[in-house]
Amino acid sequence: MEVRVMPSDPEAKTIPLFDCEFAKRALGTLIAEMSGVKKELPLAAVDIQAKVADRISDVTISQKFRNTFADHLETVYIFPLAHSAVVTSFEMRVGTRVVKGEVKERQEARQDYQTALAEGKRSALMEQERDDVFTMQVGNIAPGEEVSVVLNYSERLPFFEDGTCEIRLPLVVAPRYISGTPCDRESVGMGTENDTDQVPDASRITPPRLVEGAKDNVQLSVSVELLQSADGTFNIKDLSSSQHVVGTSLEDGSIKVELSKEDELMNRDFILKW
Repeated sequence: MEVRVMPSDPEAKTIPLFDCEFAKRALGTLIAEMSGVKKELPLAAVDIQAKVADRISDVTISQKFRNTFADHLETVYIFPLAHSAVVTSFEMRVGTRVVKGEVKERQEARQDYQTALAEGKRSALMEQERDDVFTMQVGNIAPGEEVSVVLNYSERLPFFEDGTCEIRLPLVVAPRYISGTPCDRESVGMGTENDTDQVPDASRITPPRLVEGAKDNVQLSVSVELLQSADGTFNIKDLSSSQHVVGTSLEDGSIKVELSKEDELMNRDFILKW
């Protein structure tokens, strides 16, 4: 299994993150305990930009983490990707510094990540848990600092019998049935389910989900750009978004589709069909 890891600049220690009640946690929200008090360190923003040409999508996802506290922190974030996505690049941006990821074996990457944290360096680690579930860890975020993690992936889009095509941009990890007996050890991840004898990594694939009516405080932006075919035409029968209200605009050689609302929640996938 491929993972990506990167070291960065020297900094200070990290402090541990702790779980809290499932019903009160939003997707991307992280909990840190300071002086016996649990506080939220939310994922600040997610920006997804996709370009589609001849049923091939090229997607860029930017995730911004912000440390609003007085201590250096480590974040742990479970997020979805398209089932058939092929990750092509992964990088961390801190200020003007850009550090690109490397592909390594899982154990080697984890060791390098932990070594970087022990040395007081900023570091990020991305691991693929399932075909459609990834875990992101970003360590040693300094007080008041913003860290952006950017990844790119490509995907061949499905083509249906009626001649339509669809792009699905996952915004939430689907609930999973966790079978087995809970393990008599501490869970290996930060998810909402305990590890079991049948699913020993259950805590790494079960992120908290929003309850109805809750807000996740994540600034979300999504845009899909449909490019002209080689003959200069758009092979579009009927453009529809089944889950979100969107706006469209015709640009030079492309049709751009964007979210119309600024306060959309990350509680359902973005699906565009044409």
